[in-house]
Amino acid sequence: MTVDGGAPSPPSETKGLVPLVQLRAEQTRSALIEVAAAHFYARGARSTGLVEISQEAGVSKGALYFHFSSKEELVATILRDARDQAHALVRQYLGESGLHPGDLGRFTAAFARELRHNVVLRAGLRLESDGEGEPPTMRQEWIAYLHRHLSRAEGGSRQLAKLISAVTIGLAELGREDCKWWAEEHICGIWNLMLAGHKGLEDRLGDMPLEDRLTIMPDGRDPAY
Repeated sequence: MTVDGGAPSPPSETKGLVPLVQLRAEQTRSALIEVAAAHFYARGARSTGLVEISQEAGVSKGALYFHFSSKEELVATILRDARDQAHALVRQYLGESGLHPGDLGRFTAAFARELRHNVVLRAGLRLESDGEGEPPTMRQEWIAYLHRHLSRAEGGSRQLAKLISAVTIGLAELGREDCKWWAEEHICGIWNLMLAGHKGLEDRLGDMPLEDRLTIMPDGRDPAY
């Protein structure tokens, strides 16, 4: 860039423009993903056009194609981002060292909170239900994760994995029709019933006295914290 009839711009001015351009590009990309995710979740990818996405995001169709060469690439991006977010929650609340019933409850509450507030995660699950993307799906990964870790427990682990799979995936599906299923009081109430009434979960709690066992709070915290 030049100023004053061709004199070079000060280096600091040129350097300052690059982060600004990058920031605007990132904002445009994020806006396109958010708008696309909202449409994909509400109507599915096949009923959503790129023109309406670009118009609602407030960018030109050329700007959209600068970031995404096709609707398929946009769908793939949302699926990847949704999966990355789900994996991050698993790492944060569960990890790979084994499962504790309280950890599962806190994870389910956190996942429900994320579903309420994160349209990309909601869209990713909807897209997978519609047959978009390649296996394994997030649901398939979750079921495999539960079977892998709960198989380490003695007795009834297969049925326990099926129970937890049914509850968690069922809650995710029911929330698509009525988001009240993702309310924390519903999630916590269901998990407290499971903690109190299922033998497999009781076995995992060991010999801990009943009054000392974890009760899942509405915000997902252990009441001792």
